[in-house]
Amino acid sequence: MKALLACLAVLALAAGCEPGAAPALADSADEVGPLRPSCVKTREANRAPVPNAEFARLVSELSEPDSDFITDNYVSNETSYLQAARTLESRVARHGVYIGVGPEQNFTYIGLTEPALAFIVDIRRANLVLHLLYKSLFELAESREQFLALLFARPLPDPASPPRTSIEKLLARLREHPPSEASFAATHAAVIDRITRVHGVELSATDREQLERTARAFFEKQLELAFELKQHSSRRYPTFAELVTATDATGNSRGFLGSEATYARVARLQRENRIIPVVGDFAGSHALPGIAAELRRRGLTTSVFYVSNVEQYLLGDAQTWQRWLENLRQLPANPQTLLIRAYLDQGRRHPAQLPGQRTASIVQRLEQQLARSLQTDQKPPRDFWQLTSEGRLLDDASTAE
Repeated sequence: MKALLACLAVLALAAGCEPGAAPALADSADEVGPLRPSCVKTREANRAPVPNAEFARLVSELSEPDSDFITDNYVSNETSYLQAARTLESRVARHGVYIGVGPEQNFTYIGLTEPALAFIVDIRRANLVLHLLYKSLFELAESREQFLALLFARPLPDPASPPRTSIEKLLARLREHPPSEASFAATHAAVIDRITRVHGVELSATDREQLERTARAFFEKQLELAFELKQHSSRRYPTFAELVTATDATGNSRGFLGSEATYARVARLQRENRIIPVVGDFAGSHALPGIAAELRRRGLTTSVFYVSNVEQYLLGDAQTWQRWLENLRQLPANPQTLLIRAYLDQGRRHPAQLPGQRTASIVQRLEQQLARSLQTDQKPPRDFWQLTSEGRLLDDASTAE
């Protein structure tokens, strides 16, 4: 192991802190000797809080225009999201860059991988507004219990109540105290103040309407809030309560609210402005290329890209697919960079799909997936099932299928 660390340190030093080298390996290199002063400076700068003005600039300048979508997903519909937990913990170098899409499941992946920076990229501006709401609540709350009370407009808990308890007990405590309009109004005013005055993010009239609509969705449906299609469907999706109390295959609560320690890691990154929501099309010409340029400027490497099932909507057009691949190639990466894909069963079960689950969460190596695309002349795969079935990393092995 020491020999391997020494080799990694030499490679990092030789690379001179270029993207894909030292920032991803810095923690390992610490064990075998000092890094160059420039490397140390780069590493420390990338772990420092992002100033409010810089945060507001990145949110604004990296974002593309809003796009409509078929869902209003205030919460995830992926019951399998913890399938990726063990692989992420064992394979991801800390202090890289996390990129994700969608609502709260990102916080679990961020808590597990502890990135230097995280970008949540979604085609819907409503998702950006949702993450600004979450950011404010992470900053206002001092614990998981306070976070939940603020999110669901319940009275703030007694500061003397024991903080270290299961998520199930926290939800039980929450249910003991009814929500109120007064709590909602006070929290909503504090959220707007933090977004606009503290962080300097401009909210249009449409943004403010969306922010209130989002907050009221949590207020009105409480812990039963679930993913919804805009067009009515009889399919039942998991509630917020079901998602945050989910466990991994070993029965452990690994979600961002599953422990005070995981919650604290995410809250710290939120308070340091290091989780940045962006409006962007994965095949667009602005958001992802802009993030790639920002990572190169900072000397950072992508460690994880959680793409969910977005590629299902990119497969139908060869030019769209090629633009997506080009955006992936622009991101600073290394052979350890991982993709997380979510397969939604639409009639054909996935090999990784667990009994009783409608979804499967797949971890694959980005480098290998890009190499496969070259072998097929960059043409889209036949279907999403094929895309998620080849090169799957296993939780309990160091090899891929």
